[in-house]
Amino acid sequence: MSTSPHPALCPGRTAAITGGASGIGLAVADRLAGLGMRLCIVDMDDLPDNVVDRLRRAGAAEVLTAKVDVEGASAMGSLAGNLRRRFGEIAFLMNNAACGGGGRSFEDPEGWRRILNVNLGGACSTVRRRSCRA
Repeated sequence: MSTSPHPALCPGRTAAITGGASGIGLAVADRLAGLGMRLCIVDMDDLPDNVVDRLRRAGAAEVLTAKVDVEGASAMGSLAGNLRRRFGEIAFLMNNAACGGGGRSFEDPEGWRRILNVNLGGACSTVRRRSCRA
């Protein structure tokens, strides 16, 4: 059994992670930094203090952060274009951004709309904008 990572997960390759300011997204960023990848951490919240420095110390070739709500398709399109111009190919895309709040679609239609727009629409707009291709 090979211990080498997948070809997409190699030093100098680029990874973009939505919902990357905390939780699973940040844990994946830590792991990818250790592989020497370039990282773009996308989140609607600010990254905790010292995260960028921590990722660089872990071995990330470069760390870019973007404060973007994935619900905004035009903002995601702009980000995708900027990433392609700066890094070229995005080898690894993790659509991790999500929100919760229950599924009471009849009692809270605005909350239901937000859940659908972020959890489904955000992932669809990221892929549709060809953010993972040069």
